[in-house]
Amino acid sequence: MKIPLEFIFDVNESQIIKRIILKMIRRKEITLSDLSSPIYYSAFRRLNDLTVEDIKKIWKIPGDDDMDVSNIKSEDYSFRHPLYVKMVHRYNNCEKKIAVFWNQIDPNNQSILLSYVGLHGRYASNEFVMTEFFAWISNILGMYDIVNLEGLPGIKTVDDHKNSKYVIEWNKNPINFFYHILDERRQLILIERYNITCVRAYNDNFVK
Repeated sequence: MKIPLEFIFDVNESQIIKRIILKMIRRKEITLSDLSSPIYYSAFRRLNDLTVEDIKKIWKIPGDDDMDVSNIKSEDYSFRHPLYVKMVHRYNNCEKKIAVFWNQIDPNNQSILLSYVGLHGRYASNEFVMTEFFAWISNILGMYDIVNLEGLPGIKTVDDHKNSKYVIEWNKNPINFFYHILDERRQLILIERYNITCVRAYNDNFVK
């Protein structure tokens, strides 16, 4: 049962606490200037370039068996494996797309992953929302969205879509797709769409 803050604190105190909590969880809209800033660009490039050895380094703790994860297969999975091996399996299952992998792990491990590349991983932080943006590109956008973004004429069949340069690069890696395939106009289109459908919608519905 939810207990109103007024039952615990006086009215003024409860309003102050409420404003503090809402400020903490309210999401900030992302901008191209933020994503393109040297600090964030460098951090997201490091995130993008992580390997299974990095996954191992992040989650391996003293006492864990030292297993070779370079060629680990899905059929090798065991619930008895240490966490770092399970994380490598999950990373591989996400086709080694780090933004997709990040989106599938719990908030605590999301923070650990972002901290590894120098990003602040607190929920609803600017870095959190920007990382979610790359996961959104991969998980929410579909093939038709990407083709429309590319603006190709004469697209009629699924095979036509698969042969699109944008679709090929988007399927490979959402971070690289955004930074190195899209021009500024198309980057801004995606940012605005994400801000409207995700950030503003979240703030309007959950952060009053």
